[in-house]
Amino acid sequence: MKPELKKRWTDALRSGDYEQGSHALHKDNSFCCLGVACEVFKEDLKLEVTYEVQESGTIRYFYDGKSTFLPPKVVDLLEIRDAGELKWPIRSPRGTSDRFLSVLNDHGLTFIEIADIIDEQF
Repeated sequence: MKPELKKRWTDALRSGDYEQGSHALHKDNSFCCLGVACEVFKEDLKLEVTYEVQESGTIRYFYDGKSTFLPPKVVDLLEIRDAGELKWPIRSPRGTSDRFLSVLNDHGLTFIEIADIIDEQF
């Protein structure tokens, strides 16, 4: 991952501008750590952002048709896999060892902790 791209993403994660959510890149007003990457780079990559109102009333956003994993344009830009696979596993607050940023996000690591992992592993 190019240092300037990593810095833009980790700065956004540390900014406090994004409410952390889980199980989707972006739903309602919350984001997964990977959804923050989509937001940061959506204009650079000209990502198509659409949304769908679910039966529950939740608004789920899609980036180039993807709502759970990174779209290919972001994968290619950041040179990572679509779920943010890490070089080595990290212990999550649930006591499990995980190799994916998406899982660590969903298991309770904060955006700041995730930004630190990104700085360390990419």
